[in-house]
Amino acid sequence: MTEDDILNLTTDEKLDLILYRLAALEADIGGLKIAEAARVRLANCAEKDPALCELVIVEGDLAGMSCKHGRDPRTQAILPLEGKILNVEKARFDKMLSNSEVNALSAALGAGIGKDYFNIEKLRYRKIILVCDDHVEGSRLRDLLLSFFYRHMPQLLDHKTAGGETKSYVYLAQPPLYQVWRGKVGLPSSEISGSSGQYIKDDREMNRYLIDKAAGETSIAVKKTGEKIEGGALSLLLEKFLEFNDFYQKLERKLIDRRLANALLESMIGGEGLMRKDGRRLREIFADESLLGRIESALAGAEYKTGLISNEEHGLSAIEVKNVRNGSRILIDWELATRVELEPAVDLYKSFLQPIPPPYLIKEGNSETEVKSRGDLLDYILYVGKKDLTVQRFENLGEMNPQQLWESTLDPEKRALMQVKIEDAVRADELYTALMGDQAESRSVHAVIDGLNEDMKAVKEDIKEIKRDLKDIARSFNTLAGDGAKLRAAYDDLETRVSTLERESSQETNRRG
Repeated sequence: MTEDDILNLTTDEKLDLILYRLAALEADIGGLKIAEAARVRLANCAEKDPALCELVIVEGDLAGMSCKHGRDPRTQAILPLEGKILNVEKARFDKMLSNSEVNALSAALGAGIGKDYFNIEKLRYRKIILVCDDHVEGSRLRDLLLSFFYRHMPQLLDHKTAGGETKSYVYLAQPPLYQVWRGKVGLPSSEISGSSGQYIKDDREMNRYLIDKAAGETSIAVKKTGEKIEGGALSLLLEKFLEFNDFYQKLERKLIDRRLANALLESMIGGEGLMRKDGRRLREIFADESLLGRIESALAGAEYKTGLISNEEHGLSAIEVKNVRNGSRILIDWELATRVELEPAVDLYKSFLQPIPPPYLIKEGNSETEVKSRGDLLDYILYVGKKDLTVQRFENLGEMNPQQLWESTLDPEKRALMQVKIEDAVRADELYTALMGDQAESRSVHAVIDGLNEDMKAVKEDIKEIKRDLKDIARSFNTLAGDGAKLRAAYDDLETRVSTLERESSQETNRRG
């Protein structure tokens, strides 16, 4: 940036520029408080070659301690962070720099901060791994860290190398939710080895594990046809049941009312359903008022107050339902049907579920049990899968001992990492803004509602602080009004202080070298 560019900056941009440069210099000088804060938290690795080093950023001090004991100290550095990092989408830059979590992170990376002052060549680690809990607060910390990188260290996510390659140095770890053992065993404590058990990432994978285990111990017969299903075919069928069940739950959440969801599905894929009996496609139904009118009549027959709404611009119609369970108004339109993936669910139902209707006979050893519905069949199979199984569920990372963290999350030979990339800067900007906003899907509706009052209080305090700062700036500039020489002298003084810090940084680097 040239001197002319600096002179053309606004006052706020000049202040941010100075803060960026000071932060970058402070990160370089080991004796300053930022580096001291980082040294308290950071457990560095022995390797000095950045290409061989990993920085594992882990949520919480307890999990951080386990990671420090379970890591490979030759190449893995551990930096525990609490969920107190500022929302960098909303915080002013000077306030962000005073945040201890931001300071510790910036100092550990060692490459400065700010788009114009972040130097990727000084980065101490070529792999930065985020290890966060998979609950709401953990997801929020992960999103805040990604937003911080995107805003103030974008080269971490989108670095153009000399060879023209685009690289990202940021990865998401995939810590497990469960560890399971066949047979009855004692659960490992923080001192006991966690080996021999199998790690399972989430509930979906856990259900698949239970289905595969139960399918090796049972078989089923379709009572109406006598068809016998076992082994791999039974596992596949039950996984399709799970997939359809996920769709149903998504539909129920959108419609709020389970009875309404059942009535809609019956009119679509029931015995007389348009998509089952007449073979109609979903968009065809929403584009034809007479067809959608048949769906509306079915819902009205289920005692719902309904009405057809036409959208002439897009050539599609919708059904308005006015008396849903909690008094809400629901619009069943093409957008909702697409969002809940209604058409793929119907295809799944027609291909896998419809040809194998209930009831079912389940044979397990010498016993035989009859179940009346697909849901009952799935529940029974999951029950069988849990027999003679010891399960440990990790409510948070702090419940895992060092060996469990090493085996499941840190061991390069076994772990699964998801690389974070930015292919479209505009789309990424919108994504991170949405993730940090009040409409973020990662925060539950209840969490948003419960936090509104606190958020408003914080906003009001921020407004008051901004007004105070503006008054201070106004007073300062009033003092300097009409005297450009004083303003230039103040700016020159700041430049001198920056130059002094640069010399100190260079001397400190030479001394340590």
